[in-house]
Amino acid sequence: MKTKHKKLFFIGLTFLVSSCLLLSSIGINKLVRKKKINKEDKNNQHKKVVTIKIKGAVFYPGEYIVEHGSKFFNLLPRIKLKPNADITKIDNNLILEKDLTIFIPFSSKAKMKLKDIKKVDDLINIGIKKSIATKLFNLIKTRNWNIRWEDIEKVSGIGVKTMQILKEKIQL
Repeated sequence: MKTKHKKLFFIGLTFLVSSCLLLSSIGINKLVRKKKINKEDKNNQHKKVVTIKIKGAVFYPGEYIVEHGSKFFNLLPRIKLKPNADITKIDNNLILEKDLTIFIPFSSKAKMKLKDIKKVDDLINIGIKKSIATKLFNLIKTRNWNIRWEDIEKVSGIGVKTMQILKEKIQL
């Protein structure tokens, strides 16, 4: 019987030692993971982001999330400027440190083609009142972008000033 007790004692001792090793390795693994996560959180805190809202003479207006401290120049490929965009008044080296709304104006020298007007906002951005821009855009859309100055003059609300703005900024 002594050999039987020795075998049981040896099996029990082996089980106890292996269990301790397994539990300690699991505990060490969890501790290492926590330290890694804390390091990653500290690194992410240093990489702050800002939200930049872009409007105006761009193909892709909207909100863009960029790293804190990046330059406006790095955002240009993402927003894709329209051909008649005027960025001379905007500093390309502007450092983006806080949430901003940036309006990119249309060039006063270049005329916008009628077929480039895809939304009511395009007319509003060139200086037309919202109510008139909506009426005018509906007319342009119903006529499938085939329109003359005489047709535009017939829209109610369009006066001399609006016609002057349209003739200066739009090419039919």
